[in-house]
Amino acid sequence: TAGAGDYSASSTQIVIPAGSTTGTLTLTGTDDSIFEGDETVDVSISTVSNGVAGSPNSVTATISDDDNAPTVDLTLTGSPFAEAGGMATVTASLSNTSTQDVTVGLAYSGTASAGDYSASDSQIVIAAGSSSGSVTLTGVADTVFEGAETIVVDIDAVSNGSENGTQQQTATITDDDSQPTVSLSLAGSPLAEAGGVATVTATLSNASSQAVTVDMSFAGTAGAGDYSASSTQIVIPAGSTTGTLTLTGTDDSIFEGDEKADISIGTVSNGVAGTPGSVQAIITDDDPAPTPRPTPRPTPAPTPLVTPTPAPAPTPTPAPAPTATPVPVATSTPTPVPTPSPSPVVTPSPTPAPSSHEGRVITPVAPPEDKTVPPGSKGIALLTFGLYNPTGESAVVNMVTVRLIDNDDHAAIDEVRLILDADGNGRADAGETILARLSEVPAEDMMQFDVEPSLTIAADDTTYFMVVVDFR
Repeated sequence: TAGAGDYSASSTQIVIPAGSTTGTLTLTGTDDSIFEGDETVDVSISTVSNGVAGSPNSVTATISDDDNAPTVDLTLTGSPFAEAGGMATVTASLSNTSTQDVTVGLAYSGTASAGDYSASDSQIVIAAGSSSGSVTLTGVADTVFEGAETIVVDIDAVSNGSENGTQQQTATITDDDSQPTVSLSLAGSPLAEAGGVATVTATLSNASSQAVTVDMSFAGTAGAGDYSASSTQIVIPAGSTTGTLTLTGTDDSIFEGDEKADISIGTVSNGVAGTPGSVQAIITDDDPAPTPRPTPRPTPAPTPLVTPTPAPAPTPTPAPAPTATPVPVATSTPTPVPTPSPSPVVTPSPTPAPSSHEGRVITPVAPPEDKTVPPGSKGIALLTFGLYNPTGESAVVNMVTVRLIDNDDHAAIDEVRLILDADGNGRADAGETILARLSEVPAEDMMQFDVEPSLTIAADDTTYFMVVVDFR
């Protein structure tokens, strides 16, 4: 098995002198750095002159190899490399050459998946007599935001050699996709008050390898009791581009007119808020508008057009048991006409005749005195009043302002509502129209109710209103 370069022979023949019975030649090993293992030299009689070949006519010499089996090291070049067709090279190098092929099996791992790159082979074959071999890693472009990803290359097995310790190389793929932006869209609006459903969809500009969570915020003229949302956030799974939530109308018997639910993007994790970042759903009211009662035409006089008469005042509730604390009711008077500070008995005072474009507030009841009611009381009538239109044409009301003279514990108020008192009975009856709501009430000064849609008062007509309070 030994080649000509592995040894030298002193001659190619043996001459036995006349009268002698023996002759010799020598074999000398030649040193190299190639791992060959022990090799053999077979020497046999080819031809004989002046004699005949006998037996044995061949011998075998063994050359002991002093070179170790090669060890394998891994190196990496070209990293990081681009997602769109970039390349890196992994090279396996031998400590010394061998007369045999050395095969290096490779294992791939890391954050990059099989679809993010391709490897030219799963093993490196170093041909006999060579000292190295390599494989290439090539990036595969996509539209998914993944961030930088890694390919970890390890030696799995070596034949005709051994791994030099633990060999591992990590290549990095540079992502060329941007972090996704989120936009909103709406389907199914307007939706019916009685169980109608609208769908809010969050859409990504491009997919992501991470789940994207979109926290939503809710506002608009529709309150929490007018609809329900299936969730307060939309989660878009990794690899997907859309997610949804649904809005479902909640039926009631109150005439409110069509109401609006405004849904917008609050915060986004693993993404960025884009545009449009909000949608508006319309809830269609299915309750009929109440029919206002006919009101007599007022006769102009130097005294108020309507004589104030006390409205039923809330029955004072005695101080509650130790487990409850009374909550004082806020008191107020309407601002359309300045009103003197209340006194125990309200006496009408002359009112100037209105001009052709002025309205006059008629207060059928005096501002109530402070009352104490249990916590959690609902629908407490704070104030009733009428608005007379003395002009010869219809008038439009789009804002009502009430001045607070005293509000001892405004923090205890949960909600204030301006109601159209269709029958003028001074009570919040079922089916009466809620014109406006306030959830934040000031300690003093003005409460402003924005009437939407606006309210029309016919010429020479009077419309009655009521301010109702819910306490916490």
